[in-house]
Amino acid sequence: SSFSIFMNSLRSLSKGMLMKRILVVNDSVELLEMMKTLLQLQGHEPILRCYPLLKLEEIEDMKPDLIILDILFGNQLPIGWIMLDLLKLSPSTAAIPVIICTAALKEVLERQDILAAQGVIVLLKPFFVDDMLDALKRAFPA
Repeated sequence: SSFSIFMNSLRSLSKGMLMKRILVVNDSVELLEMMKTLLQLQGHEPILRCYPLLKLEEIEDMKPDLIILDILFGNQLPIGWIMLDLLKLSPSTAAIPVIICTAALKEVLERQDILAAQGVIVLLKPFFVDDMLDALKRAFPA
């Protein structure tokens, strides 16, 4: 079936990458579930959170290799930026790669220069699985 071909191609893609601990922060349960499945198929360890972590110790304790972060939460408040600023301004977390995964095009465009300077990868929703796999490859260059 095409699904099993798809699964096999996912598995072969993951061979080159060592297992990473990946923190996914998004208030969509559906997206968290999909990311959990996708990352586990890739051989990674997903940690799922439905709200931004704004305490540095929490993030440090998790020791994520990558953070996939949405921007808008709850009543469309751009709280994701607060977490991103915390990450990038703290020496202990500044080097952790970040993928911004969001539908908030306007907010991203307003900050695109800063994001580029920080090396943040932007993945706009809705996205295809291949787009996410490509973003993961960019986050972990061989």
